[in-house]
Amino acid sequence: MRKIFNLALALIMVVSLFSFTGCKSEGEVIELNVYNWEDYICKDEDNDLIADFEAFASEKYGKKVVVNYSTFGTNENMYNELQLSKVKTENGYDYGYDLVCPSDYMIQKMLGEGMLEKFDRSLGNLDNYDTYSSKYILDLFEKYGWTDYACGYMYGTMGFVYNPEVLERNSGGEYQPGDEAHWDFPWKTYSKNLGTIKDSIRDTYALAIGKVYSEELKALSLRWKAGELSDEDYQEQVVGIFNRTDEATVQKVTEELIELKGNVYGFEVDSGKRDMASGKIAINFAWSGDAVYTLDIADEANTELFYAVPEEGSNIWFDGWVMPKGANIELSQDFVNFLADPENAQINMNYIGYTPVVAGSEMHEFAISWYGAYTLIETDDAQHADFVDSKTGKAYFEYYVQDAIDEGELVLGEDYLDNGIDAETGYRCITVNEMRYPVYDEKEENIIRFEYYEDVDLYLYDVSFLLNTESDDGDMFIWTDTLGRQLETQYPTRETVMRCAIMKHFNDVEMARLNDMWDEVKVSAIPSWLMIMIVGIILLAIIVAPILSYLNKKGIHLNLKFKRKNLTLIKREPIK
Repeated sequence: MRKIFNLALALIMVVSLFSFTGCKSEGEVIELNVYNWEDYICKDEDNDLIADFEAFASEKYGKKVVVNYSTFGTNENMYNELQLSKVKTENGYDYGYDLVCPSDYMIQKMLGEGMLEKFDRSLGNLDNYDTYSSKYILDLFEKYGWTDYACGYMYGTMGFVYNPEVLERNSGGEYQPGDEAHWDFPWKTYSKNLGTIKDSIRDTYALAIGKVYSEELKALSLRWKAGELSDEDYQEQVVGIFNRTDEATVQKVTEELIELKGNVYGFEVDSGKRDMASGKIAINFAWSGDAVYTLDIADEANTELFYAVPEEGSNIWFDGWVMPKGANIELSQDFVNFLADPENAQINMNYIGYTPVVAGSEMHEFAISWYGAYTLIETDDAQHADFVDSKTGKAYFEYYVQDAIDEGELVLGEDYLDNGIDAETGYRCITVNEMRYPVYDEKEENIIRFEYYEDVDLYLYDVSFLLNTESDDGDMFIWTDTLGRQLETQYPTRETVMRCAIMKHFNDVEMARLNDMWDEVKVSAIPSWLMIMIVGIILLAIIVAPILSYLNKKGIHLNLKFKRKNLTLIKREPIK
């Protein structure tokens, strides 16, 4: 009897197991919890990379994959959220997210605290990232020991977006072209109430460091250019200067920032982009990705803005994907690899304005299509022409300048190969006798006219330093008719990158010093009349409180209530 009971129980358990497994397979959802910066991935009506990844991963795993995507505003907020989400395990802690995108110094902090999982290349699903990433980025991650624990996402510089037209008009001639290439730019008297700086300790600290040590940085740059310092030694010293946190440095920074507070329009994190485009301000200390966005929206309003990285040196920053302990490693790597596909990287770059670590020939061609100089060449083949002028009946093919040169459609002087170096910029330069452009309407759908220019200067801009991958060893150039704008902002030159410093993680003592500095700077922003009023109220409270306490002990109570006028008693209810 007992054997029969046990057999029946076993059969029931097996049937139940199969039933349960079947239900789980049909309804199972694999979730990926991603924590990223605000507005840092393409997600709109035309392209939704999150939805595209969900479709890709669902097909790969044969189960529904859902991305739980949330955003943060600062590295510190992200770090604090991770601490709140952690759960104690046998081996330490697991965190509530699979994939997070901190900046360089926060990656260092999380790595130092043992919060991160290693990327597992044996899974074979990081091929896009390893194949298409910029060689410069991969080498840098290897140098700082991040390769096993982080994959790059976006990178860029810090500098100034500026409006030379507004500055010239408002400065009474004080503004001089080139002022924007130095850290004292927002301290200039003519920039009063025309500039904004970041409401961010680390970024604004770097701004003031550049001002405090500008002479030391200039001297280093001269020695490097003269060949007295190697690239490695030069960059190591620049990194050291921008990461100084000794008491004397912090005190100097505090004084500079308090002075600057009285000169700028205010602190901001996101509003500076619109304020620049509208002409409300003329100087915005900005991340390069925001700078590109700002220049783009200004172009739509027919306002021409520019971007400059100070010659003394600046910050080159990186945001990278990391996996907190307990993450779904394989699915997280799928997501990173999906975004590293050149086609997806182009979509992302087009949407958010920031520069992805993805490089190579496809990204080079994409950059040419965005920023390259194109001209219209007249043709008799109206049937196959790219454009036809309805007013004149003339037909045109559109050529990228290099293609036009290769096919003999642009006639150039002998200096094209030999002497075409522009003395001011140092770039190879040619002058084209005629350049024609189609001009579109606001929606960029219809051509409203054709414009014709004579003697246009074109510059050959080198992007190979950042766009070469491990398998690329050739030069990558772009002909452009404009410098100091979107192309240079997204792809700075090698010389610019070399004078930029990585932000290092500061320890608790250093951060406490910076936090005290920041509190002092922010308090200094309070108007003097308001500060006097606040102090007066506090002093009054200190004086009055003991008097009221003394009177209360003596049984003397002051009626400090005031009757409201124009009130009529409707009904008085008896106390029960």
